[in-house]
Amino acid sequence: DDLVELMAHLGIDGCDVVGHSLGARVALAFCDRWPGTVGRLVLSDGGPEHCQAGALRGAAKGAERLARHGFSSPEDALAFYEEAHPAWHPVFRELHVQHQLKRNWAGKLVERSDPQLYWVTRGPGLKDNAYLWQCAERLRCPSLLMWGATSAYFDAELVERYRARFGGEFHDRLFQTGHYVPREDPAGFCAALADFLDI
Repeated sequence: DDLVELMAHLGIDGCDVVGHSLGARVALAFCDRWPGTVGRLVLSDGGPEHCQAGALRGAAKGAERLARHGFSSPEDALAFYEEAHPAWHPVFRELHVQHQLKRNWAGKLVERSDPQLYWVTRGPGLKDNAYLWQCAERLRCPSLLMWGATSAYFDAELVERYRARFGGEFHDRLFQTGHYVPREDPAGFCAALADFLDI
């Protein structure tokens, strides 16, 4: 709803939409709330449903970050992300530290994201799946799912379920990455995006 209001405020009456992970779920709902105005939809390793084992692992990683109670310095944070995400291109770890962390009142570097997002990958978040599947079935624009071969969130069986249930013209592209397709294969991601969006 916020995005629909933003589009109206900016006077934008149509666009293509790209979302990664949780952003893919938001993008799918946005297409449903703003019907007939989205030209193409791109989902990057996210959508109405994930493999349950991967979702639980994602929740555990979120809990690990929360348990740290923040970082003392950018160097401390960078060392953590180098160990946690060795497949990311180094520049994305550096950008994450620069732009995805903030100083809290105690002077610690903590995630900018709402700590409540931790629950999105647990039971409360899974309650959205039925609604998001309805959004997917009502979809009328072409869509592209980009998913990682070693992602804990997707497998071939789930992708086939997407293919069977998505409305509109559905495409998928497999990458030799994990969950973070744009951070592990940025050149391939951008090339596939440009091809699908015809830009």
